[in-house]
Amino acid sequence: MNEIRNVAVIGSGLMGHGIAQVCATAGCRVALHDVNDELLTQAMARIDLNLRMLAEAGLQQEEDITDIQSRIRTTTSLRDAVAGVDFVTEAIFENVKAKIELFEELERVAPRHSILASNTSMLQISDIGKPLSDKSRALVTHWFNPPHLIPAVEVVKGPDTSQETVERAAAFLSQIGKTPVRVLREVPGHLLNRLQFAINREMLALIEAGVATPEEVDKGVSESFALRLAASGPVKTIDINGIDLFYYGMRDLYSFLDNSTAPQEILKRKAEKGEVGRRSGKGFFEYDVSGPLTSLELERDWKLMALLKALRRKD
Repeated sequence: MNEIRNVAVIGSGLMGHGIAQVCATAGCRVALHDVNDELLTQAMARIDLNLRMLAEAGLQQEEDITDIQSRIRTTTSLRDAVAGVDFVTEAIFENVKAKIELFEELERVAPRHSILASNTSMLQISDIGKPLSDKSRALVTHWFNPPHLIPAVEVVKGPDTSQETVERAAAFLSQIGKTPVRVLREVPGHLLNRLQFAINREMLALIEAGVATPEEVDKGVSESFALRLAASGPVKTIDINGIDLFYYGMRDLYSFLDNSTAPQEILKRKAEKGEVGRRSGKGFFEYDVSGPLTSLELERDWKLMALLKALRRKD
């Protein structure tokens, strides 16, 4: 399989700018596309800030920043963005109709050999790629926020995705320093978001029931099993502690866990009041949103960078 060196990222927002940054850091030539120059200017400012924070944390050489930025070109022309590229990552907003229309256009303007990947966190490539005449080159590569710091990227095979496409995509992600997580068949929410949402359902039910405050939940999770899971995954954790202990624990506890099939009312109430979190400056907590990164994101990113340095240590 030829090494992928030229890529396009369609959508420069929350995820797209970070994906472009990772690809450029790995030496790829990147075309970053969005609908207007203002969004692209904001994206490049975010990339600059990310790179300088990484350098300050010792995870990036400061002298390489200019070269990394020079490998990213911005454009508002879709045809220009995908000209001559080997890999296209769609990172627009989570709307199936918009994604279907984009993929239909991508098949018209992108090179025939290029992989067409969607960064969708919930949707399925069999729906997004429905209008494609060649569905074998389409799949999901689902990155996690912040994409320049979280190593894992889900590689989700659709019913018509060729195995060659899966292997090329996984090899490319490894090439740029990411950890490909193969999802063997598509299901709503893929693999990792289903696990996250299972935790979120129980967490919100416990908050609504007055068992703990949001502050105590965050403190407890981040200082207990979340930290342990970064060192050994959930399946290995069962092995370490004993399958029999987990079996008996699950047998006794499962009937008490929340099994709601609708989102908790606490989310609905906050959404209706406009308390949507980071974007509004208030959700479960309040944030300073005056800068390019909120106080919430800055705290998260510094902690993630420290954790990455620790996990990379070789004894």
